[in-house]
Amino acid sequence: MLIEMNSGQNILGVFQKLAVLVLLAVTLFGCNNDSAKTEDPATDYPATASQDTAMMDGTGSRDTMEVVGATPPTGSDSEDTAAVPPPPPPPPTSADGPPPPQTPHDLVDNYLKKGNLGYYVPDSMKVNVPSRVSLVISKNKPAAALKRSLESSIAHEARPDTSRITLDRIKVSKQMVAKLYAMDSTAFRIEPLSHAQQYVDLQDTTETKWEWSVVPLKAGNQNLIIKASARVYDGDVAEWIDLEVYNGVVPVKAVVVPKPERVLSYWKENQGWIITTGGALGGLITWLLATFKRKKATSASAE
Repeated sequence: MLIEMNSGQNILGVFQKLAVLVLLAVTLFGCNNDSAKTEDPATDYPATASQDTAMMDGTGSRDTMEVVGATPPTGSDSEDTAAVPPPPPPPPTSADGPPPPQTPHDLVDNYLKKGNLGYYVPDSMKVNVPSRVSLVISKNKPAAALKRSLESSIAHEARPDTSRITLDRIKVSKQMVAKLYAMDSTAFRIEPLSHAQQYVDLQDTTETKWEWSVVPLKAGNQNLIIKASARVYDGDVAEWIDLEVYNGVVPVKAVVVPKPERVLSYWKENQGWIITTGGALGGLITWLLATFKRKKATSASAE
């Protein structure tokens, strides 16, 4: 009887020890689970989502895993919201910064007004004989009025060719610059008879005129170039700039003048001062002769 009681107590002691060991194992396992739950979920989410994505598309590439890994696994909405940072603000657009600089085309469209241009270049010029080239610009004067003005300015020529008058629409500003060039600089001698930069009235119907004296230096078919520019102030570069509004190439034929015709042409062009100088010389000679005769008569009467 005593032996049976001792064996029963031994068995009970073994079960008690097993129960204690089980409790210790459960306690340790629970602590490990709690420490795993306290870790940052954001560090595990990309890997889990990446593995799921790799399994779905069958690639398992690193790039695909990083792109798709931004989606967290299932969980509470509050935990997801706290784990995902807010998106960065969008980059500033061009409208937020300074406006782009204006191009010459923008300046022409924004600051210049429509106007009229007309010029006359003779079809034929004589070598070593000056010819005149005229150009007029107006904001409000009609093209027909500009043509009449040019016709009156060439009326003094022997055979003016009004078909050589060119009219065109251009953009104008208060300050305009006109220049005349020779395509071959050795073929002409060009002297401006007016300032290159002149004021153009944008309110009334007045016109502004440029003129040049052109002397062909060699015979042949040549070309003259007429350029007109609007002078405006460019605030982007803080300086005045010339915006070309017209560029025309005009063919001209230079011919050699025969000597008799050259003398006659010289007389026609300079007869005014020749007559004036000749009259003055004639008067001086007459006075000298009269003075000499008077002195001679005085000497004879004294004898």
